[in-house]
Amino acid sequence: MNRNELLSRIERNRARMGEAVAAIRADARLSDAGRKEELTKAYREAMAAHKALSRQLSEATEAERQTLTARAFSANGRGLTPSPAQEQNFRDAMRTAEEAKSLPGLLRRAALTGDGTLVRAVAAVAAGRGEWGTLAAAGEHDRDVAALVAFEGEAGTLRNATAKFGERVRTTAPSRPSEVDANAASDLA
Repeated sequence: MNRNELLSRIERNRARMGEAVAAIRADARLSDAGRKEELTKAYREAMAAHKALSRQLSEATEAERQTLTARAFSANGRGLTPSPAQEQNFRDAMRTAEEAKSLPGLLRRAALTGDGTLVRAVAAVAAGRGEWGTLAAAGEHDRDVAALVAFEGEAGTLRNATAKFGERVRTTAPSRPSEVDANAASDLA
């Protein structure tokens, strides 16, 4: 399951909890004790689902990151098994990038000469050094690097405060109903 599906499921779980709380509170057949019991049960189920979905989201994010990173920083640029010549060319390009005084300057040269291997090597070194602007610029010249940059902008290192806040809102756990004793639900938080 991908990140967007998991984020939607987390939101739906929280919304279902809200609907369940409203229905339980509106059920005139329940006593106060029965209402509390039903709300506690609904909250426990919603929190168990939330924890499982949050874990799956974390796993899916890391799996996608690993796949995109392997593609972006591979010797042949597609994450496929490279030939020995491609491997040697990439090692040489990595050495050049690691020794470069100016990664942006080396990236411009690689782009001007159409050297895709050097573009990927510069991107790999830039990522290792935390030079995110250079990594993003490399994405303008290589689609796999661009895919990694887009992913990191949405779900990782390159997210801005608004994106981080937006995901935090989307992944918020269901609210504990006031009728549910905090001590009874403490093992769920």
